[in-house]
Amino acid sequence: MTLQDGRRVRFKVQTADGHTLVAQDGTRYERADIVTVERRSFSVTKTGLLAAGIWFGLFVIAGIAVASDDRFLL
Repeated sequence: MTLQDGRRVRFKVQTADGHTLVAQDGTRYERADIVTVERRSFSVTKTGLLAAGIWFGLFVIAGIAVASDDRFLL
């Protein structure tokens, strides 16, 4: 989150009401003081699909390399 004074802070939200975000440590941030808010999260699904895609690509490349070598052709 970026505040009006230029500071960037990271925290987990404990509660939120109409005009205030409260961090887990009890720090309160008023709506008027906030310039931007970003939400970040880790996606197990997206990360798993990325890893599977990379492994699949490596197997395809290895298969092409083996198939293109004349010694392995029948």
